[in-house]
Amino acid sequence: MKIVHLLVSRIFRTNPKLSIYKSLNFFFVFICFGVFSESNGQVKHTVEDPDITFSIEIPENWRVEDDGYTFAMVPPQGGREYLDFTYYETNETNLEKAFEFTVLAFNGPEAMDTEIIDQGSDTVNNVPARWALLSLKTDGVLYHRLTYLLIKDGQYYIFQGTAEPANMEFYRPIFEKTVRSLETTSN
Repeated sequence: MKIVHLLVSRIFRTNPKLSIYKSLNFFFVFICFGVFSESNGQVKHTVEDPDITFSIEIPENWRVEDDGYTFAMVPPQGGREYLDFTYYETNETNLEKAFEFTVLAFNGPEAMDTEIIDQGSDTVNNVPARWALLSLKTDGVLYHRLTYLLIKDGQYYIFQGTAEPANMEFYRPIFEKTVRSLETTSN
């Protein structure tokens, strides 16, 4: 979890434009509470807040670390790989505009020491999504980060799967399966 704190603190410390994003993101994550249930060996994590209820499947044997700011899933063997998840309320409905602002602006070369390796479109439970694969360096360590963004029911959902480059091929399908397990309902 230390790496999550390092990445988050570095991003927000080096880019003051993120303060409103940070405030909204952390506020909504903080007021949420999670409920766990077992299903076919997978753990389903459900979050309920006044406006939305959603759930995602936690990869088998992965642990959840939720410090009130970041909800992260970590593989059982530990290491530097993890998948974090945030969501926050938005009035934005244009996915391309949101992707450019939220993913590329906050993670792109102008914001921090990154390179956009690839990007594309996908769907998550019939909801259009955009993704980007980034290469970034934090404290001298090179990582690849797969970021997914989708908008549904007035919420941004952002998943970021981070792994060392040599391990991304192994972790990417796990990250994508978890992202695609997202189920949402409006309250």
